[in-house]
Amino acid sequence: GPLPLDTACICQPEGDGCRAIVVGAIDRLPGGVFGRLAAPVIARGLRRGFRADLAELKRMLEARQPTAG
Repeated sequence: GPLPLDTACICQPEGDGCRAIVVGAIDRLPGGVFGRLAAPVIARGLRRGFRADLAELKRMLEARQPTAG
């Protein structure tokens, strides 16, 4: 099932854009040897997912047409 995950996204101005920093913490992993072995694999998967999500968000935001106002 899904892992309980706390995340925060920090956006900082950078040049003409913004830098997004995502931090996350898993509330609990399986214990014992399995948990210690699984932690790096889970962390890589989470990083990959965050990067893909942020890349998609960037693509969507950059594709928006400015509104006339």
